[in-house]
Amino acid sequence: AVKRTQDERKQREQKEAEIVRLKEEHRKRLDEEKALKRELQLNEKYQLYLTNVVEGGSDDYHEIQDLLSRYKSLKDINQDLADAQRKHEQDNEDKRLEFANFKKERQNEMLNQNNDIAKLQKKLEGHERETMGLLNDVDSTIRGTSDKTLELGQILRSVQNLLERFEKQVHSHAKHKQDHPRRAEKATSGGKSAEEIESDGNNAVLSLDEICMYMLDYKDIVDEWLEECAEAKRKERGAAFRAGEDS
Repeated sequence: AVKRTQDERKQREQKEAEIVRLKEEHRKRLDEEKALKRELQLNEKYQLYLTNVVEGGSDDYHEIQDLLSRYKSLKDINQDLADAQRKHEQDNEDKRLEFANFKKERQNEMLNQNNDIAKLQKKLEGHERETMGLLNDVDSTIRGTSDKTLELGQILRSVQNLLERFEKQVHSHAKHKQDHPRRAEKATSGGKSAEEIESDGNNAVLSLDEICMYMLDYKDIVDEWLEECAEAKRKERGAAFRAGEDS
């Protein structure tokens, strides 16, 4: 009897637990029903709206499902467009960063090139100053050469004029021309090459040799004349002395 009592109590407890479980499940079902009813009430206006759209809309939509399919297609297309826009925005951002880096690199390159240009400009200015110094040296050299060339021309002309004067004063001018057929040309050095100037100098040396010959001849003539004069005076003094003795 005790065992039967225990079994009955155990069964009663199980039944009570089952009742509690079923009540809890029933409560949940009621809550779900209430939620579904609320959702149904909320969706009834959409159902009514879709019905009105189908009935009063164009002939493209004969059923609500057609409208929902169209909505799904548009939603998918909108999603694709949104994804494409995000992709394009990301590409644009990547390009913007790439352009910013490219711009920074070009600015650095331009800065380096400007520094190189400044260095080359400074170097060019130094070369220009050096070139101007060399040009000034060349001008000075040219002026000095011109002055020396002018002096050389004057010397050559003086030698030529002196030779011509000797030739005019010497009594045997014609005979001397045959003995010395060479004559120095009019000596001018302007615009002549170095070879021509050297040739004029050699001619001037030959002319000076002729002048020297003329001067030696002239000295011999003068010495001979002086000797003759001295001899004549001696003879006069001797004649005068003899005349005094005779008287």
